[in-house]
Amino acid sequence: MKRKLTCVFLLVLLFPMHVALASKLTLNEQRKEFLIAEKLVKKGKTRLFFKKSEVLADYPLYPYLQYQWLKKNLNQTDKIKAFLNHYADTRYAGLLNYKFQMYLAKHKRWSEFINQYSPTNNTKILCYYYRAKYNTGAKKEALIGARKLWVVGQSQPSECDAVFKVFKESSAFTPEVMWQRFDAALVNKKVKLAKYIQRSMSEKDQKIAERWIKVHASPLLITNRKFLKIKQPQSGLIFAHGIDRLARKDPIKAIDIWDARKLDFKI
Repeated sequence: MKRKLTCVFLLVLLFPMHVALASKLTLNEQRKEFLIAEKLVKKGKTRLFFKKSEVLADYPLYPYLQYQWLKKNLNQTDKIKAFLNHYADTRYAGLLNYKFQMYLAKHKRWSEFINQYSPTNNTKILCYYYRAKYNTGAKKEALIGARKLWVVGQSQPSECDAVFKVFKESSAFTPEVMWQRFDAALVNKKVKLAKYIQRSMSEKDQKIAERWIKVHASPLLITNRKFLKIKQPQSGLIFAHGIDRLARKDPIKAIDIWDARKLDFKI
């Protein structure tokens, strides 16, 4: 109960809710006041904005007006948390929370970031979350999370660079991990990404990766027994990739080759 009262008090400090005054205005008058207040936010005239917004407490777009000011003043931690609590069910809460989390991460306020974090599929936030975990001592959890984000078949945003750096310098960064992302990259037709990963491999694995890339470009190479030898590492995956590529253009041919060589690779 005390916490709820505190949040309400903070909201009153931020945007005084003089409902009695607001109710004296007609809807058209409120619209005009809203447009003026919105322009004051854009111009950064905070004092005048607060004064103008006092008469809009019962206006439907009042939360939007608060959001517009808060997203420009992300250092106002208490006011932001009060808004997020009071307007939790609005779309503005989600928009503001994302901007606030990004602000905390960019200022390396890791403990606060973790407390503010909520489960998401946003890659930027996830990368910052695992970076925060790593920097607050939960290194194992951070590396597990970093791996999940790294082994995808596409480039990730620059916000992931820092946590990927510590991941690649750890014992968790294994040849298996590199092959997993290399495979995913070619499945997604991201040849440049595959070649980027190839450069981090051992000399032996780079040669195998080169063979895989050639099959990606020319799937019929999988019929050449000298080119794709049975006992070489990754040959089964390369064969399967070639079949998948060929099936898109000539499914009958792909089936024939599959039937002829599938037992060679124990697929």
